[in-house]
Amino acid sequence: MASDDERPRDDGTELIVGGLGVGAIGVAGAVLLGATCPVCVVATPALIGAGLYRKWRRRRAPLDAPEPPER
Repeated sequence: MASDDERPRDDGTELIVGGLGVGAIGVAGAVLLGATCPVCVVATPALIGAGLYRKWRRRRAPLDAPEPPER
């Protein structure tokens, strides 16, 4: 089993977690203050979408790689 140091960095997961964090801050502000942050409303889906796109591209990358020529 590979340790955390040996695994390649996954930017997609970091973006998704960041989007969820910004969304949580926006929800907390809406509940506590009664107002939503416009940046939170835009940044949350943008970060989550970018993270999902990067995860999709990363999983698809081995499929897009050209096969080596046969010898």
